Amino acid sequence: MARKSSGSRSSGMGAIGFTLIALIFTGSTAFFLAQVLKGKNINATPMKTVVVAAQDIKASEHIKQGDFKEVRLPVDSIPNGAYSSVKQLFPPSSEKNPRVLVNAVYENEVILPQRLSDPKRGTGFASLVAKDFRALSLEVDSRTTRSNVVYPGANVDILTTMRRQEKRDSVTRLVVQGVKVLAVNGITDAAELDEVMRKAKKRPRRDVLTILVNPDQGEALTLASNEGKIDVLLRNTNDLGSIDTQGVTSNELTTTVEEEATEPKAKGKKKKSRSRSARNRFRRSAQPKNRQRNRRGRGSPSTTTIEF
Repeated sequence: MARKSSGSRSSGMGAIGFTLIALIFTGSTAFFLAQVLKGKNINATPMKTVVVAAQDIKASEHIKQGDFKEVRLPVDSIPNGAYSSVKQLFPPSSEKNPRVLVNAVYENEVILPQRLSDPKRGTGFASLVAKDFRALSLEVDSRTTRSNVVYPGANVDILTTMRRQEKRDSVTRLVVQGVKVLAVNGITDAAELDEVMRKAKKRPRRDVLTILVNPDQGEALTLASNEGKIDVLLRNTNDLGSIDTQGVTSNELTTTVEEEATEPKAKGKKKKSRSRSARNRFRRSAQPKNRQRNRRGRGSPSTTTIEF
């Protein structure tokens, strides 16, 4: 009986000990989970207050304080220059010169200084015009914009076709190269332009481009648009070079080999046919070649000299 009593006592003590260990383990686990849920004793993600759009806002609209709100976001997800307070968007100077959005912003998008006009430069397009440059508006065929060849922010070359009365033919030349499109029909944001074009039931035959030019380019383009027809060539935004082109006349395009053979030649001189060389230029592959690219210069866009 003594042995049986001793065994029962040992098993009882073991059960109690096991129960105590289980309780301690359970309590420790619950405490740890509680700390995790409270965000204590662990490395929490740093947060920061930033300003975001409270709703979709179109470009060129005057901003109001109700258009924005403050939220807290992880520091790693916040872009450089983000505003931390709505009051920062409305400095004292904005009372006389209300600020506008340069590009459209969408709900919950972080607001950056690049999205807003600079009050010191004025509002609207004036804020987009760099020092020593001008904004010039030109009418172009609407097919250019429908095909997405031209959109706000695009980098383009501009051609003109003019009639030469004394030579009874027409000539097409590059007027300027590498100019930036600020707006199309007054819209400065490409996404907004695309939305407007999709919703439009009837498109006008002509669209208005606002481009960034220097004064010399402005003079050349104004003459070209008033005296001839304007066309636009889209180029890569990273292509900063310029090419000296020869231009092309209607006579060069229409002269045949038989007509070249019957052209009178100067005495003692072998006349070189510019028409033939021009026609060979047009027949070349449109793919860029190294020997052609070597002629390109680097630097800011320049006005091509027009010789009619």
